[in-house]
Amino acid sequence: MSDSDRRATSAARSAGKSVYEEAVDVVLTGIVVIIPVVITIYILNAAFELIVTALDPVIRLLDWAGATSWAYEVGFIDFLVEVGLYTNVIDFLTELIALTLLATVIVSIGLLARHRYGERVIDLFDYLIGSLPAIGTIYQSFRRMGDVLLESGVENFREVKLVEFPREGIYVIGFVTNQAPMPVEQSAEIEGMTTLFLPLAPNPVMGGFLTYIPDDRIRDIDMAVEDAVRTIVTSGIATDEDHGDDYRPLSRDELDRLRDIGPLSREETNDDD
Repeated sequence: MSDSDRRATSAARSAGKSVYEEAVDVVLTGIVVIIPVVITIYILNAAFELIVTALDPVIRLLDWAGATSWAYEVGFIDFLVEVGLYTNVIDFLTELIALTLLATVIVSIGLLARHRYGERVIDLFDYLIGSLPAIGTIYQSFRRMGDVLLESGVENFREVKLVEFPREGIYVIGFVTNQAPMPVEQSAEIEGMTTLFLPLAPNPVMGGFLTYIPDDRIRDIDMAVEDAVRTIVTSGIATDEDHGDDYRPLSRDELDRLRDIGPLSREETNDDD
């Protein structure tokens, strides 16, 4: 085979590899975008079905009492029943009222949470749920986790560290949250341990690993907390490809995702604009 043939073959392989990598990147990007949407739809659908189930006997009772007789005179409802979208008028009314209630509850809770007195009502709800046996413990655990990551954001993370996880030779970014509790050090028989939160990309809010690691296995890293969070949220895309020590400006979508984790400085926001 001549040199020109070899170069042509090599170029074809490189082109094929580039197309493959681009296709994989497109698929992974689509998955990352779709997953939050699917989770949101699943939760809303579950809440909707719960309301429909609770309303069904009430609507049937009202129909028996004649309170829904007006619905039978609406031509649009009859059309939906005739084309098979609904079995009867009662099913349509039940889902319509359930959808209205769900939207009302979501908007009301959102407005309530933004008001000073609404926060007191939510605190009272947290107290009542927290008082329930078993359920209260689980609820309070998730509630505290959400408060730490959503309300205070990156301010709760003191420092950025580098640790080997899940095995030797593989390093992940971790955030120092506190010193390890004394019972943990005593049980591990190790003096000097640090509590590290190892977040999962691309959304640290969705979870991570709470770890207690000996101080001698923790490495320092010259990286600000905000830069570390930005790197995790963007799955490493925000770092410079050549050197890894500079950070390119984030896109508007990436800034929106970062705001969900914690407050951005005004300088960072202005740079993006």
